Amino acid sequence: MPSEILATINNDAQDTQDLTDVLYERRMQKADFIRSHPSYDKTFWIFSQKSRIRQFCQRLVQPANGERIFGLPHSPIAHSMFQLILLLTVIGGIVVEAIATPVYRKNFYAQHGQIRGSWFDIAETTFGGMLLVEFIIKLIADGFLFTPNAYLRCIWNVVVMLILLGLIVNVSTGLIFIGG
Repeated sequence: MPSEILATINNDAQDTQDLTDVLYERRMQKADFIRSHPSYDKTFWIFSQKSRIRQFCQRLVQPANGERIFGLPHSPIAHSMFQLILLLTVIGGIVVEAIATPVYRKNFYAQHGQIRGSWFDIAETTFGGMLLVEFIIKLIADGFLFTPNAYLRCIWNVVVMLILLGLIVNVSTGLIFIGG
């Protein structure tokens, strides 16, 4: 009985070591590929890993998929502050949408007339702008599609991008047509 337990523990340790070896080998293959094809790891074929703008963006956000082999790791403090700002932005957007319901907007326009730049339009534009800034920072830090840690390699980022597209359409129509 004790020998069976020891054999199980040894097998688990061996499996863990095998997994570590496989992950290390995969990381080394990625690194070799990036060294062989340096333009693969440039975002928009402009920002290399040595670009100060890209390094700043990498400090603010975590990589979408895995780790950055040649890039900088995210800064715990800067990343936390950036996440807090985004959380407050999302909460602010939810509060504005909870207050400015379609009925409220209808009554607002009936009382004040068809005005451009109502408080809820300005708030939505501000919140949308903040989310657009986050999107751009993530794109510069890790790329959109054809880089190792591309934005679209994370399903959560795909969902966020769809929400952002809907928000941009909503804000754009609100700016073009009074009342959206």
